[in-house]
Amino acid sequence: PDKSLARPVTKVGIVGAGLKASQLALLFIQRLEVPVVLTDLDQERVDKGVAYVHTQLDGLAKKGRLNADKLNRFKALVSGTTSKDGFADAEFVIEAVFEDMGVKKQVFAECEAVVSETCILATNTSSLSITEIAADLAHPERVVGFHFFNPVAVMPLLEIIPGSATDPATLASAFSHSISLRGTIREIRERSSR
Repeated sequence: PDKSLARPVTKVGIVGAGLKASQLALLFIQRLEVPVVLTDLDQERVDKGVAYVHTQLDGLAKKGRLNADKLNRFKALVSGTTSKDGFADAEFVIEAVFEDMGVKKQVFAECEAVVSETCILATNTSSLSITEIAADLAHPERVVGFHFFNPVAVMPLLEIIPGSATDPATLASAFSHSISLRGTIREIRERSSR
């Protein structure tokens, strides 16, 4: 896609605070150096996700990969809440929830009620239809598949999957930011059988 269409990202929202979501938060903080907000169903899960990121950052600092200033700055970039209201000013929201169509549709409906009309809604699905996930939204054109392989920190491949309604600006933004996040990017066209 035309790189000039890519929108900037100054804040990221992540739905979920489990292991993969926490690994994504760490990656976004390290590579994009922007605030990241984790959400989950209860505060205990949220706290566990934020603690995971802090522990990983502490480990990098102990190995000499982060100085004290960067460690403190990166730790300050991650926060967590049980409300999606923190996504209101995010330009990119990715979900890392259970691989269930109903759950993903509900998550994006809740996000769409809070975010701007241009906020990218990315799904980390590995098998569900992007077109179907976006079908009930007011702005399905801003939904894109953004699939990271596990474990996020080790596997360099990132799949970008447009749905039938994904617009050029969303796709350009996904590609632009994926280059900052990963070394190997693969675009996959959705199959009608998905």
